[in-house]
Amino acid sequence: LDHVPSQSAAVEYLTKAAECLEGSLRVAGHSKGGNLAIYSSAYCSEEIRKRIICIYNNDGPGFSQEFLSKKSYKDIYKKIYSYVPQSSVVGMMFSYHREFNVVQSRQFGLFQHNPFNWQVLGNKFVLCDKIMDSSEFADNTLRDWILKMDNAQKEKFVDALFEILDSTDAKTLTELKSDGIKNSGLILKNISALDDETKEILIKTAQLLIKSAKENLVS
Repeated sequence: LDHVPSQSAAVEYLTKAAECLEGSLRVAGHSKGGNLAIYSSAYCSEEIRKRIICIYNNDGPGFSQEFLSKKSYKDIYKKIYSYVPQSSVVGMMFSYHREFNVVQSRQFGLFQHNPFNWQVLGNKFVLCDKIMDSSEFADNTLRDWILKMDNAQKEKFVDALFEILDSTDAKTLTELKSDGIKNSGLILKNISALDDETKEILIKTAQLLIKSAKENLVS
């Protein structure tokens, strides 16, 4: 979708917050919040946008290419400061401007997404020269995978995936992980109960992901 409910809510929140504050504004967020920080800054009123002096996107996923081509995004582009850990995955998802700072982390892999593991010296992040090869591999694989699907395929895949996850009654990833054995059983049971068309969508989408991974591994 071009606009999801959380993005519309973020614009409303920024508008209300700006009405209660005076002077310059800094807008920031981590993970999904980083995406919302950029989106709300692009779609708020021009009056509020002029008050924004910087936007911090901490390992947040990106946007569609259409969003990046909009004037509202180009108006705030130079105010965006993006930070990702060395092994970023979430911050590499979807299209985004290629300028970002790489932060050292005490953790490995996906656990680097937690900002409380990012290294700080004084009042600044400890930076690295580049992301790890594994992060670049994940970036290229996810990007290729998403580009190979049309919007209808993406919608069906996401709906099927969330239907499966919803069967566990877990509301967060932490809850999903905390009762892993039980939830795994529920997920497998729900996959078995899916209709043939939905199963085929999941299988074909997974095959596309594997194909993209193989192509990027070779390259």
